Amino acid sequence: LYNCCDNDYTRDVVRSTLTVMHFLGRMLLWSSVFATAAGVVWYSNELKINGTDPHLIAWFSAGAFVLLGFPISIYGIVMHLLNYYQPNVQCYVVRILWMVPLYSIESWLCLRFHKYAIYIETLRDCY
Repeated sequence: LYNCCDNDYTRDVVRSTLTVMHFLGRMLLWSSVFATAAGVVWYSNELKINGTDPHLIAWFSAGAFVLLGFPISIYGIVMHLLNYYQPNVQCYVVRILWMVPLYSIESWLCLRFHKYAIYIETLRDCY
């Protein structure tokens, strides 16, 4: 088990494989982000053409971007907390990254529950 990567050739193969996998993972992430954004724009246009209420179009679009932004922000938060080597700077970065899920979810809830928006906005402003 300890001798599996003893020679230089094996190390190079493992290193290049990991590099390619990392590149493909990034490509998959960004292509899905762009595909989701394009899909939201296209579907919102289709809803508008078919005469859907503009409030529902905004609610759908906001929900799609919440679903897109939430995992990206949580991933950034987790990566900063796992690699917490500069706490003087990273504590502020983590605070800023928390704004994305909090504000996006609360704004989406304000669109969805319009009657209770003033209460939801008050909770959002406490952060």
